[in-house]
Amino acid sequence: MKRQRKTITPEMIRQYFGQSARIRSFAGRYTVRTSNGGEVKISQTNIDPVYGGSDVCRAAVLLSNEAWGGGRVHGGSPEFKLAMLAHGEAEGVNLRVAERGRWARAFVAALIVFIGSNVLDRSYHGPTISGVIALVFWLLMRRAAKRRAQREAEQLGFQFPRVGGDPRDASREDAEREGWL
Repeated sequence: MKRQRKTITPEMIRQYFGQSARIRSFAGRYTVRTSNGGEVKISQTNIDPVYGGSDVCRAAVLLSNEAWGGGRVHGGSPEFKLAMLAHGEAEGVNLRVAERGRWARAFVAALIVFIGSNVLDRSYHGPTISGVIALVFWLLMRRAAKRRAQREAEQLGFQFPRVGGDPRDASREDAEREGWL
């Protein structure tokens, strides 16, 4: 059963970022400044640490766990991704590197449907065939994006299944720590 999403509220933000955090709200989005000088931008679907130290990363990871039951680490430098994955690992939160290219996949699929429906015969079969071809290309591109995200996580040093691998590929120590053995 999929975990229900919780709405992020200022009280929830204060719980993780501290009572001294300054929270500004505009159109359902929050800008949080911590007492140590960190800054985070929060919406109902994304948490974006702008700058800050380990306290900001830890609070962002814990907030994403409460709101969504885990999360994805989007863009940023490899060091930022590694820091977020490490904080997630330390807190027991399921984080993974996000796949990129969602809009590119949608654009290519739409382009295939458009060109295919104009090039193939204009009967019922032309758009159907081009739609099937677009779906196949979209699925192949999605699979490649997931593999690219997994390789990126492995290059950062996270080979354990938390980032999408197989439990059989984990070292014995990791498997014992995670309770697989």
